[in-house]
Amino acid sequence: MSQSAGDLRALAADRINDAVVINEVKYELSFRTTKAARVLLAEVKTGVIASKDARVVPARTDYSIEQRLDVSPSAGDECSDLRVRYEELRQTFTERGSSLSKWGMTELMPPEMVIKVVALWKLAVDDVADKHGRSKTVLSADMKKLGIDIPGLGIQQE
Repeated sequence: MSQSAGDLRALAADRINDAVVINEVKYELSFRTTKAARVLLAEVKTGVIASKDARVVPARTDYSIEQRLDVSPSAGDECSDLRVRYEELRQTFTERGSSLSKWGMTELMPPEMVIKVVALWKLAVDDVADKHGRSKTVLSADMKKLGIDIPGLGIQQE
């Protein structure tokens, strides 16, 4: 692959969900030392590639963000790309995700695994909250709020 950094950027943005192409682009960029190549490699590794017109091309589109960011960086503002990425990441946080993460889980976990993890947490926590605020009462309240029925935990789905 002997293309310019701009050509590689366009290829990666167009084929962001093609793992073979992305891996080839990463491999090619790993040998390059120019600033453009280093920046593009970092973008490819994070899965968010700013195209030439500075519109964000997200690698993942299966999560529920209602809006896509369309922020053009102001001239000379080197942090604008980080601001765009941070804002998109911030929009993925939900109350459900926050409750699950408190217990080491994500919204992508299969329900069967959630039940097993909660059952293990039930054995691991006490009635008194630990330094992170986790207790049997908080576990029960979080699972009830999330509508997750765990046998033996005394939670019923609403």
